Amino acid sequence: MSRPMDNPDTRKADEMVVDMLESIEVREERHLLVSKEKKEPGLQAVLEDTRTRSEDSDSSMEYELVELEDSRITQKQEQEAKDHALAQEIQEAERAESDTSSSDSDETALPQKKSWTAMVIGGSSGTSDKYKARAKHYKLRYIEVSHELERKRKEASSFTQQWSTLLMENQSHAQYIRRIEEENRGLKFELQNVKQQLSDAVNLSEVRGKELKGAQVFLTKADSLSTSDVVQKVLDLNDEIFQAAALLGETLAYQVYEDGVDRVEARQSLIQGSMERARWMLGPRLAEILAKESLKPPKEATNPLLVQIVMQSALTQWCYSVAHRWCTGTEHDNEVIQNLYEDIRATEEQAVAGRWRSLTRAHLQTSATGWVQNVRDGIIPVMQVAGWTCADLFQFEKRLPSIFKALQDIRKATGEDVTSTDLEVITVVDGKGFDPNFMEDAYGDGRGDSSALKAVGKSGDGDDPPAHLVVASVGLGLRQVILKRHSNGAVSKRATWIASPKVVLEKTIKEAIEPPPPTTRRRKRNGGEGVVGAAMSAVANLVSGSGPSPSNNA
Repeated sequence: MSRPMDNPDTRKADEMVVDMLESIEVREERHLLVSKEKKEPGLQAVLEDTRTRSEDSDSSMEYELVELEDSRITQKQEQEAKDHALAQEIQEAERAESDTSSSDSDETALPQKKSWTAMVIGGSSGTSDKYKARAKHYKLRYIEVSHELERKRKEASSFTQQWSTLLMENQSHAQYIRRIEEENRGLKFELQNVKQQLSDAVNLSEVRGKELKGAQVFLTKADSLSTSDVVQKVLDLNDEIFQAAALLGETLAYQVYEDGVDRVEARQSLIQGSMERARWMLGPRLAEILAKESLKPPKEATNPLLVQIVMQSALTQWCYSVAHRWCTGTEHDNEVIQNLYEDIRATEEQAVAGRWRSLTRAHLQTSATGWVQNVRDGIIPVMQVAGWTCADLFQFEKRLPSIFKALQDIRKATGEDVTSTDLEVITVVDGKGFDPNFMEDAYGDGRGDSSALKAVGKSGDGDDPPAHLVVASVGLGLRQVILKRHSNGAVSKRATWIASPKVVLEKTIKEAIEPPPPTTRRRKRNGGEGVVGAAMSAVANLVSGSGPSPSNNA
């Protein structure tokens, strides 16, 4: 019979209890690690893993404890049954021995047997107490572990609740973020629409601005120059013309033919070839007077006053022609544009017509290139008709740029800068009676016959004395032309003289060709010098650098 302490089942139970305790210690260490990592990032995953492990460990430990308790009870029952059977066998053996043995032997042997039985029973009882003590220890340890496990469960539950709270907050924040993102997308879309609308508005504004700028070009009534500024520019041009003509007066001389040359025949040949151009530059009346006079032998080598008047008239006519031109094309081209402008002016408002004129003149810029040759081509025929010659026109040509500059200023002023009204430079047609209300006698001496001149100008009967007829214009004037529309649709023009053109009378030309006899002492005391004397003094003063110009009634 084997001893209870050597029972393999008991050893197996001990080993199972030891393994279970080691497993409990491992789980406790794991729970401690979980508690340390609860504040680290990834709390959700750690808590979830801890909860899963805890539940698995609890289930496994409970199952092992139940198995251990069942095994302990079974072993105890088996051990009690074995002890009880052993005690019965011992009792039966003792009864049998008592029947066959002697009393002495029984008395001596029985204590030995009792002591052996007691030893056996005592040994078995000691082993059972040891197992009980160990089981009690294990039970207490189990209770401690259960309490610790319950505490860990509560901590895990608290962590789970915190995690649930954080999860709910996270979900709430996620919903808030999604709502903000949706609002942000909506605002971005709205901003994109607003930007597109702004871009469209800017583009439309630019288009409208260009349209308005183009419309303002036609609708504005503001002038860049005042009327007085334009008048001053006309006076400046007249002064430049006078200076250049005075220079020619000191340069040109009558042409002298060699002996044996028929002057009349030679002169007629030159006159015939140059008369047409001379008529355009001077007018028919003055050109014919000069041609007729040039057939006669000259009494003097020079006639500064006559040259001055003739060249002043030629330059004035040339400037008048250029000032009225729209472009550098042919006369037909300029006539077409002028007729078009007249139609526009008759049908449109002044603001529209004026701006059309300004734009057209601005884009049809007239260059001064070739003007020197053009003036030369006009002056030489006049010299040939008058019988004058000049070895060198260089000094005269040096003065032409100042005339061209003043002429360009007038073209720009009347054609582009003033749009609220129409300003035109004017001259007087030759053969017209002198009217001091609209003309200025550039070479008049202001003596007693001025009343007669005024009477002639006011009569208007066409029977003007020849001496009071205008033979040429020697200075430009300025007038304002206003169109008036009537109720019946008709259009009428009304002209207002702003600056009177300067003219020379036929009597002045005749006096320059045939100077009158010296005046009497009485007339000299009255201050009169005659037309020719006054003009000659003016020319002399101008050439010497002193004295007024014809624009100041020299």
